[in-house]
Amino acid sequence: LDRIGPDDSFFDHGGHSLLATRLASRLRATLGRELPIRALFDAPSPAALALRLDADASARLPLRPQPRPDEVPLSFAQLRLWFLAQLDGPSPAYNIPLALRLDGPLDPKALAVALADVAAR
Repeated sequence: LDRIGPDDSFFDHGGHSLLATRLASRLRATLGRELPIRALFDAPSPAALALRLDADASARLPLRPQPRPDEVPLSFAQLRLWFLAQLDGPSPAYNIPLALRLDGPLDPKALAVALADVAAR
């Protein structure tokens, strides 16, 4: 849109939950302030949202590279799948057949190591 006023609703102009997530991320990156996505639903206009930006709610620290542990811990999703496999046994329920076409330079060794890492986890 060419222009949004301070009292215009984010949702009346095509906003939705995925764009709300992007907006919260942009506010965090631009203003250095943490804003829960719920705040946008409660205060959908720029004027109302500005009142919710707490000067003390500084953004969380950005992610930084960390040393890789010898054994990479499972994610919550992987733990859930492991639990379901222990409970129900082998199942094709979460198998997703997929074919990819890769363009550009490729390091076959790095790809093989990455795929083996995913399979091992």
